[in-house]
Amino acid sequence: MNCPYCNKEMAPGTIQAPDSHANYWLPDNTKSSDIGILLSRKSVEKCGGVVLGELRKVGFLSSKRPASYYCKNCRRLLTTL
Repeated sequence: MNCPYCNKEMAPGTIQAPDSHANYWLPDNTKSSDIGILLSRKSVEKCGGVVLGELRKVGFLSSKRPASYYCKNCRRLLTTL
């Protein structure tokens, strides 16, 4: 895949998380503490966040990680959902 910013080749990979937990993205105006005690897809999305990948039925563990591409030239990371 070529970088949409500089058109150089991007390296494929995945975003990893410690202990197989799922990663999530939050908007700038939101803190992790806004999610509350129970971390779930619903609690992340309620804060305007997005869970990256697919979750297992039990807990907040990742079952599948989304494809990501890193541009060494621009230092940009693109992730598909």
